[in-house]
Amino acid sequence: MKYQIWLFFGKIFDRSPLRGLNGFVRLSYLKVLVPILKLIFKRHSPSLEVIPRHSTKTGLRFNPFFSDLDLTLVVPSGVTDVEIVKLRDLYFRTKRIIPFLGEVEIFTTDDFNIV
Repeated sequence: MKYQIWLFFGKIFDRSPLRGLNGFVRLSYLKVLVPILKLIFKRHSPSLEVIPRHSTKTGLRFNPFFSDLDLTLVVPSGVTDVEIVKLRDLYFRTKRIIPFLGEVEIFTTDDFNIV
């Protein structure tokens, strides 16, 4: 039942005058939520980069009822496996508070520059 209600509102936001609110919510993700996430993650690693991906970044087919916030985290090269695990655990703890966080990719700066 919960999913059906979510689907109902998602369709309304796709096909009505409310569609304009999709852009507003997307901008609030980018201008408010992403900087908050940067503060949370930079406490763990000050030189960390937090990069939103997919529809949140591009705006293509973004809908707050269907879209999640996928992130790429870029850590300094030479970071230890233990620090990566701590960062991953921090992400999953944060996801409990912000449930629409999607998948996360974690790269070192060297790996990210190759991609």
